[in-house]
Amino acid sequence: MNLLRAKFVVLAAVLLIVLVDDTAAWRRRRRRRCPWRACAWGGWSAWTVCTASCGDQGTQLRTRGIAVSAQCGGPGCTGPSSQLQACNRRCCPRDCQWHNWSSWSACTATCGSSGTQSRTRGRSSEQCGGRGCSGSSSQVQACNRQCCPVNCQWSSWGSWSSCSASCGSGTQTRTRSIAVPASCAGSACDGGTTESKSCNGGCCPRNCQWHNWSTWSACTASCGNSGTRSRTRGKTAEYCGGSQCSGDGDQVEACNRVCCPENCRWLSWGSWGTCTHQCGNTGTRQRTRATEAATCGGIECTGDDSETSPCNRYCPNGSPNGPGCNCAGTGYNGTCCDNGK
Repeated sequence: MNLLRAKFVVLAAVLLIVLVDDTAAWRRRRRRRCPWRACAWGGWSAWTVCTASCGDQGTQLRTRGIAVSAQCGGPGCTGPSSQLQACNRRCCPRDCQWHNWSSWSACTATCGSSGTQSRTRGRSSEQCGGRGCSGSSSQVQACNRQCCPVNCQWSSWGSWSSCSASCGSGTQTRTRSIAVPASCAGSACDGGTTESKSCNGGCCPRNCQWHNWSTWSACTASCGNSGTRSRTRGKTAEYCGGSQCSGDGDQVEACNRVCCPENCRWLSWGSWGTCTHQCGNTGTRQRTRATEAATCGGIECTGDDSETSPCNRYCPNGSPNGPGCNCAGTGYNGTCCDNGK
């Protein structure tokens, strides 16, 4: 067994020597057929257009390809096949830009002729030769330019007049006037322009005297037939047997008695009318409705005042056949309903 193993080892060694020698010879023959050559780069391309005309982001690129490839063990090309460089790295012109206007300030007055309000705006300044902003950074406008309410003001009372009677309950009066009239919804003056008081004791007959009527009140309605307004008057009562005042101390009269706009209104539908046919395929029935017409410029009704619906659409002894009925083949011996019944 050991002898057989030794023979196998010797045979393997011989084969290995032969194979190694043959591979080396093959390589020598191969070198004689393949010329050795190193890799060579081609020339660089032109630089590409810069990616930006200004700023700090612009770049441009150029590339190159392999002109001669390495072979037969020659060295490969070294270095990059592309190059990137910065370009146009300069300040970009930027025009001035206004920011949005602020809200208007509160008005400096609630009424009158002097109220103003203002607003402002900021800006981003121009740079690198950009255009400056035109216009103003602030605005002022008039506001609340309506008249201010002024309340009515009385002047001081004048002196009392001479007594109107030498006896009885004479009177003397004094007057006043409106010094400042009400304007721009200001309050009106209360009271009258005259004032009376008794004078010269002793009972002399004096008749009742009505004072001036007040102004009419506002009307109680803007339209219809119920609006009224009223006014009143005071009086100086009779004295020492003088005659009483005749008439009333108040008056009421109609006002704004004009019709109020009323829109047209449909009334409920009436009952359906009798069907035009007892059976068949064409029976119809109709119903109508009335309106309460629009008055005083109210909106007119839209829609129809009548409507129609089908009715009695059946054939008791057959099947529908156009506007009539078809009884053929049904086994029915009576009269078939048709459009004429």
